[in-house]
Amino acid sequence: MSRRSLAGGILLLWAVGLGLLAHRQFGKTDDQRLAEAARQIYPATYYYLVYQGGTPIGSASSQVDTAIGQTREFRITDRFRGKLTLSGKARVMTASSVAYLSRRLSLDSFALEATGGRRPFRLKAVIPKPPAVLLPSLVPIVFMMSGSPKLGRSRSYGIYEPIGDSVAHVTLSVAAESLFTVSDSATYDSTTRRWTSAHADTVRSWSVAPMASSFIVWVDAQGRVVSARGPAGLSLVRTSYEMAFANWHSGH
Repeated sequence: MSRRSLAGGILLLWAVGLGLLAHRQFGKTDDQRLAEAARQIYPATYYYLVYQGGTPIGSASSQVDTAIGQTREFRITDRFRGKLTLSGKARVMTASSVAYLSRRLSLDSFALEATGGRRPFRLKAVIPKPPAVLLPSLVPIVFMMSGSPKLGRSRSYGIYEPIGDSVAHVTLSVAAESLFTVSDSATYDSTTRRWTSAHADTVRSWSVAPMASSFIVWVDAQGRVVSARGPAGLSLVRTSYEMAFANWHSGH
């Protein structure tokens, strides 16, 4: 597997909310919206089961936390581990990224590491200012917190791919509203030696996938991904830590 194929697979996963970079010039109105959204963000970690073709192939997590520093306000850490099939070859792959953001959510710096190809892939960057740069997982957060989730509401953003050094302009739009049942805690079954759902919660979600794309992304009222599906049969579903990581790692 080439480094480009490996990076492409990781970026494909991130395209459903875990890891591409969103790039946009913000005016005064947008800057105010970012500040308002930042005040509503609270530290939290979400866990996901990752599927390919309907088969569980790994786990992922996305953590938003506060950071210490004069210019750094938030830290976002994303992780993935799974057996991903690319170009007909199945490889155990791992990827992690750490990004630091300002108090207005603009990206300060990021680092990405991935293994599973012929050699480890590493990418580091310090973002020049201006312009302000958003992370992908923050795009739906800003979108949801800058207005009501009214059906038909839309807003345009640009998505920057560091590997190809290119920018794609997309429009997020509230296309549908639904309820999802999400497992938020687990209990250990000693007979099967696996974790099973102990409690499930109902989460109201909205479809905000880019218009005219093959992605389907559902987020909650805070803009956090609940479920997502993209090309190559890749999808992810929010669940408890034990069901996402403990079950997967115990068998692989």
